[in-house]
Amino acid sequence: QQPRIELTSNLHNDYAHVTLTSDQVNADVYGDMSLKLLFQEFNEQIASRYVPSLVSNSQKHKNSVLGNRFSFSVNLSSTEALAKAFSLPISVVDTAQIDGYYYDEKGIFALNVAIDSLRLQQQYITDSRLSIDNSGSDMLKLELASAYQPAPETDAFHLKLDAKALNDKVDMEIGIQLDNKVPFAQS
Repeated sequence: QQPRIELTSNLHNDYAHVTLTSDQVNADVYGDMSLKLLFQEFNEQIASRYVPSLVSNSQKHKNSVLGNRFSFSVNLSSTEALAKAFSLPISVVDTAQIDGYYYDEKGIFALNVAIDSLRLQQQYITDSRLSIDNSGSDMLKLELASAYQPAPETDAFHLKLDAKALNDKVDMEIGIQLDNKVPFAQS
């Protein structure tokens, strides 16, 4: 069977609309995009705001031209065949959804990732969720949750991380929960 890959681009209400469709990936980007300016804007508006120590003074341009306001959505189906073909240690077993937006004039963005099952070598990580968001406040909020079960007969543990950042200060909470399997005895 021939792999299916289709890339389309058009204008819709004066905004670019780019769609990628394939056997493993369906992606959709809508809005004004300038990839040339994206990294510079990210440094100026995001990194310098939340972790300014990572951005040198030479990277801070006060009079930059803004050119990004877009939303995106990516859906992945199993990448096991690709991982095997390229000898990659990691693959998406089931599905993954990635979506978000970036609006440079207001300095807001969001990234959401949901992965049902991820294989890392022979280990499986399930129900993974990542959310990074700065809309609605001056704080950058990061949430990460995932489950890991080393082997089918062992207890799973769940990891949850919540963090908030502003001006090189990070408040973080980490929670770990262990699922204890209790043998059921019938008499």
